[in-house]
Amino acid sequence: MKKLLNILPWLILAVFITEIVAVMMPKKDREFHTREFGRLPVLLNGRIQPFDSVGHNALLQIRSTGTVPLEEVHSWKFWKRAKKIKATEWLMEVMMKPDLADTRPIFLIHHPDLLSEFKLGEKGVERSGLRYYTFNEIKSVIHDIGDQGEKAGKLKVEERTPFQRQAFKLANAVMLYHRLKNSLQPEASTNFVADLQQYEAGLRALHARESGQPFDEAVLKQMAELAGPIQMVSRMAYPLILPPLPGESRDNWVNIGASLLRPLEGLREDRRMTKEETTIH
Repeated sequence: MKKLLNILPWLILAVFITEIVAVMMPKKDREFHTREFGRLPVLLNGRIQPFDSVGHNALLQIRSTGTVPLEEVHSWKFWKRAKKIKATEWLMEVMMKPDLADTRPIFLIHHPDLLSEFKLGEKGVERSGLRYYTFNEIKSVIHDIGDQGEKAGKLKVEERTPFQRQAFKLANAVMLYHRLKNSLQPEASTNFVADLQQYEAGLRALHARESGQPFDEAVLKQMAELAGPIQMVSRMAYPLILPPLPGESRDNWVNIGASLLRPLEGLREDRRMTKEETTIH
């Protein structure tokens, strides 16, 4: 029974990854299945909702718009419309192509004192009196943004100055962006499928070691290196993507990182029970 419980998370994860791969495969016209991806359900803020809603609401919080422009069109070219991507496609980029997402102008910063504080006046894109910045343009001052947001967060809402309100909003936007980038896979991962295969091989090696069987130390070391990024996903992932296991509460959704750590928790539980049994005898 314990072995079955250890395997179940992997089976559910495999089904989910298969569905993700299916919707990501290009159609005959070379377009991705963006609409199908947007319909996949997740749990967020206590309710089940599609990825499309997650992307739309997140983009509104970060950029205050529902789309992201792909090009800059000067206002005097009134006859030309800038190419844009919708929220679902943007969310796919954030989760699966973070390097590309980092080049999109999504962070709205328009308070003059905030721009001066972070020395951003010469960067960004100006649209109708507002300025938008890419993650790459603000990443050198990420820690400063976090510090200002933390200071503002210690004050009551009514006590915050306009500068502090904008700093707090920007810090939250940056944090939300980080969480989205680490919701489907670790943002630093370049081949998550290969990482999962290495991690699974490491789990088998760990089981072998715990059972006193021969195991590959190098494979175990590779798994240990992957454990850190996976733990980060378990802490930071924004929506809960994997549904409950059979017999669990319908609200017991988990993120991918937490699901991947379940087999390790099962091993630790088995080890604890074994120690208790040894102590009793």
